[in-house]
Amino acid sequence: DLFGDDNLPNLALIGTSFSRNSNFAGFLQQALKAPIGNFAKDGGEFSGAAKAYFDSPAFSQTPPQLVIWEIPERDLQTVNGADVSLLGE
Repeated sequence: DLFGDDNLPNLALIGTSFSRNSNFAGFLQQALKAPIGNFAKDGGEFSGAAKAYFDSPAFSQTPPQLVIWEIPERDLQTVNGADVSLLGE
């Protein structure tokens, strides 16, 4: 690759501290046999990590082929209008 992007992960993980602190990304990398960029955010709730990642240069300059979004079940009860607009609905 001309710009050296070949070594960047094509998979991105977004989510909460569960993804950051439990080696979830490591298990996914092992299972998928592919590197994963971990963009999980402590206290991210339903959409905090997603909003931060989608607004970041990491996403706009080198978008992944696949985004894996970890959402705790309890956060599904707290979806609000801003979260829905993030989903494009």
